[in-house]
Amino acid sequence: MSQELHERLPVAKRTLVSTRMGGFRVSMRKYWDHSTSPSTYCIEHEGSVVFRGTCNDGMLFTKAYENGGKIDFLDDYIPAMRKLKEYHYRSLMCEKELRREILKLKKELKSEREKTSE
Repeated sequence: MSQELHERLPVAKRTLVSTRMGGFRVSMRKYWDHSTSPSTYCIEHEGSVVFRGTCNDGMLFTKAYENGGKIDFLDDYIPAMRKLKEYHYRSLMCEKELRREILKLKKELKSEREKTSE
């Protein structure tokens, strides 16, 4: 994102976060990029975008970045995997339902063709 565009964004949409890493201060800028569809959460460090994705994943990225690449398995990884599991299960159930509907429609079409051919 260019500096001019950043300056035009409302203050609520751009934040500067300073954290301590290894005894020195690191500044990261976090903002929502609405030029993509869907909007993405971006984290910028030293002028380049180091992360682009969902807000929850961005928070996890920030935590890992602050801890030298390490995250807490129980507090970070397990909840993220639970949510991912729910998404996959929901998509599987939708797929099953769609397959059932397709089979029903095929049977209906076949019975209609048989009626018209007689």
